[in-house]
Amino acid sequence: MALGTKRWLLTQNIYITIPFIISLLTTQIPSTAALDEGKIWDQTLPLLSRVCKLGLYTKPNHGIWFGNIFHPVSSWYGAWEGFPLGDTYDPDTSNETLSTEYTRATCHNIEEEIGGKLVQTGMKQLYVSGYCFCLFYRNKGCVDDSPMVGRNVVANRLPYGWENEVRSFKCQKYSNWDVFTGCDINYSNTYREGEKQIPPDGEKGIYHAKRFEQKDFDEWTGKGKCMTVDPVTLVQWSIKGCTCSFYTDTECKANALVDGHMGLVEREEIKDLMGLKILSYRCDIPYTSGIIVPNSYFEIGDPEPLKSP
Repeated sequence: MALGTKRWLLTQNIYITIPFIISLLTTQIPSTAALDEGKIWDQTLPLLSRVCKLGLYTKPNHGIWFGNIFHPVSSWYGAWEGFPLGDTYDPDTSNETLSTEYTRATCHNIEEEIGGKLVQTGMKQLYVSGYCFCLFYRNKGCVDDSPMVGRNVVANRLPYGWENEVRSFKCQKYSNWDVFTGCDINYSNTYREGEKQIPPDGEKGIYHAKRFEQKDFDEWTGKGKCMTVDPVTLVQWSIKGCTCSFYTDTECKANALVDGHMGLVEREEIKDLMGLKILSYRCDIPYTSGIIVPNSYFEIGDPEPLKSP
């Protein structure tokens, strides 16, 4: 299904003084591990994922869209994309696990580990998504007292004073619960026929609305509660501010659909989701920002979004 697009500037996601990350700010650890470079928009990877994805860019690239894939045709500009915390994420991450990882957060120096045009012309654009945040420093070795913080953000420009200034960075797993305020979900099994709302054959009309607050989510896993519901064939739904999974069993185990991000998604007139009956759902702290389509090079305007796997 088509995934919605919405632009978020980095300046809406910068938090210089955050108690949760004090330990990272004060810990100076040399670069010891190689960066896990990879294609963060590879269609074999879920677009909606807790995995930490990072993109560093010198300028917008140019290219064409074909078959719902962006094909760059210019090599004038430089970029690095990959998985600074590895290409998997343990969905049952605990407080103890994260506390251990704080002490071994790896600092990456751009000149030694990436090089090329990101050193010659400097970083001007940034992409961060997943259950993580990244700290960016003006000096090598991650020793700046006031780093730039980015989490779940698509930035086609950096804040004033930061363009071409980033020399090192490090990332840390976290659900970003501390800046999450809550989310809303609505769904129904009816589609429009003239002025009437018609449910699927053999079903009565169902409308469900639910608001979740920060306290309803686990800080470390990012998970919300499993909600058992009356059997329903999803026809239309909206999700604002979280990522929700729908299941065909009552215990949130048999996953049928995942949708939603930091922004608003609205799906309408989906007449039959493969005939599946949804029996439960669970909403999590959003996995990514309000724009998740693979316009890694931030072309002006929004391209046609990819289809979800």
